[in-house]
This record gives sequence, C-alpha cells and structure tokens, in this order.
Amino acid sequence: MLSNAAVPLALDLTTAKITSWAIIAVLVLIALGVLFVVRAVLTKVISVVLIFIFASAIYIQRDNLAACPKTCECTFFGIHLKIPDAQLADKCTVAVTG
Repeated sequence: MLSNAAVPLALDLTTAKITSWAIIAVLVLIALGVLFVVRAVLTKVISVVLIFIFASAIYIQRDNLAACPKTCECTFFGIHLKIPDAQLADKCTVAVTG
C-alpha cells in the first residue's frame, strides 16, 4: 500500500476522474493496436481480455467517485483523494467529526 508521502499533492477528485478517462482511452487504443498488429489469435484474445479487465477496473473506480460527495470518503484504488470544493470539504469535516 502506498504511504501518504508517495501520493502526489495534486491528486484530487477532479484529477482522478480526468486521469481515469485518459487511461481508459489509452487502453482502448492499445487494444485496437493489439488487434491489428498481433497475428496469433490466442495472444490477441488474451491481450484484449487483460486490457478489458484493466479498463473495467478503472471504470468501476471512476464510477465510485460519483458517490464521494455523498459519503465524504474519496478513494481511488485505495488512495485517499482531496475534495476540491472547499465548502463541500468543510461540510464533510463537520459531518465526520460530529
């Protein structure tokens, strides 16, 4: 698990959403490249399935970020994210601390 020191300071909710879409787009391009470049059918199938699994995991994590403002728990693959909206962050702090 990553320590807090290893997490970039610029990683917040908005950055995670944008980055996840960019990663999914790159994975789709890689999958298309594999389909056109690789000749062996079994290698194509295995590669595309693995890429699909990675893209699905990222999509699911990105989808979970939509619940972040409601639950005040923002994580992306176990990394805690900052809430970019100061008012929302203050409301979450008040709600969590009681």
